[in-house]
Amino acid sequence: MPYRLTVNRLNGLGVSDRTSLTQELDMLRAELNDLRTKYAVVLAKLDLDAGVTDTNYAALGGLAAAQFNPL
Repeated sequence: MPYRLTVNRLNGLGVSDRTSLTQELDMLRAELNDLRTKYAVVLAKLDLDAGVTDTNYAALGGLAAAQFNPL
């Protein structure tokens, strides 16, 4: 279940706590997406380097398309 829906259903937290938790999770989502993007760049660089074996690194570790869904 997407995290915003889950946070909004937490009865033990006040509105400000839910808002703060959602903001923290949004920042975590942004960091994860940034890491995935950088990871994809490194895999692409490995694939382009002539000295590396014929392994298709982008296909083996293809996490670039996956995104953390905030909804």
